[in-house]
Amino acid sequence: MASKKLSLVIPVYGENEMLLDFVGSYIGMFIRNKINYEIILVLDCVPGRILKPLQDLAGKNPKITILCSDKRLGKGAAILDGFRASKGNFVGFSDADGSIAPLQYLKLIRTIERGYDGVIASRYIRGATVVIRRPWIRVFSSKIFNIFTKIVFGLPFYDTQCGAKIFTKDAVDAVIDEIKTKGFEMDVELLWRMKEKRLAIKEIPIDWGHKPTSTFSLLEGPSMFLNLLRVRFL
Repeated sequence: MASKKLSLVIPVYGENEMLLDFVGSYIGMFIRNKINYEIILVLDCVPGRILKPLQDLAGKNPKITILCSDKRLGKGAAILDGFRASKGNFVGFSDADGSIAPLQYLKLIRTIERGYDGVIASRYIRGATVVIRRPWIRVFSSKIFNIFTKIVFGLPFYDTQCGAKIFTKDAVDAVIDEIKTKGFEMDVELLWRMKEKRLAIKEIPIDWGHKPTSTFSLLEGPSMFLNLLRVRFL
């Protein structure tokens, strides 16, 4: 990976006091493993008092870019904005809540180097470890959603919503202009568009721990279903 570049997009919504440490841990992992990188932080209505430390960090490290929006983009739209701004040979994203440690993301990097078009993290396949479990209602709704994606989109994956994915830049460029969804459901449309183009996507197990700082709400569920049905059939 040293001869190629990874663009890591981190969508941020709301105040997250642990974000600086989270970004710092990624930087340390990249340096230790000799990975040429850039980090793109997409700030989605972040309060001003947390923006200043991020600006200071970016000022000290030219490999960090901040994209700031004065309105709520939605997670999917934030990721797509980061993808469009990326300059790497590989493009990926990670949730900002710290549910997936940087060393777990390294597994995705090492896997895509084997020649896949994309690699996605999974909490539900053999070999995955859930260190801190989610409330049962979140697990139940996630299972229902995955059944929905298999039936409606024909996706072979067990976990489309885990917040760590990486793709080649060519794979992203092949579909990004076709993507219509802007929220948490964007992962599904992205994977479906890539499947339609017969791109090779690998699902791998990771260690994952639920974080109460997650910005996802179950109230998002109905709109996710409706938006995806529009994409699939309209």
